[in-house]
Amino acid sequence: AQAHSRLKRVIGTSIQNPDCSSSESGHSNMPSGEMDLQKMLCTLKPILHDGVYVFTTVAFHAIQDGSVKLPERHEVLMEMREREGLTIVLEQAVADRYGLSYEYEAAWIQLEVHSALEAVGLTAAFTAALGEGGVSANV
Repeated sequence: AQAHSRLKRVIGTSIQNPDCSSSESGHSNMPSGEMDLQKMLCTLKPILHDGVYVFTTVAFHAIQDGSVKLPERHEVLMEMREREGLTIVLEQAVADRYGLSYEYEAAWIQLEVHSALEAVGLTAAFTAALGEGGVSANV
């Protein structure tokens, strides 16, 4: 609970852009999203989701031979195919229920902003703000 309130303070105050008055508010008219970092930072709404989230990696051979039961698709927030196996991001309670190991407990911060996929700088600005607040980030 203490870490959660510290994180709320960090995301609520760390990304400060003093010149938001000159930026247009709202979403860009571009269908692909906003490219201008200043506008993205001015309209950014970080959302801190409740709960504890974990990263777990399951070796491909364990999936193939059935020695590890994977969570249902609707229980997985994200998955990535990596060299060492399938990395899954899910709620800690789900990982515990399936007996999946993890080492790192995390929060989930969603950045609500209409950004273009090819926009540059948003992730760097946000992770820098988290780092200045002493909060690790895996994006």
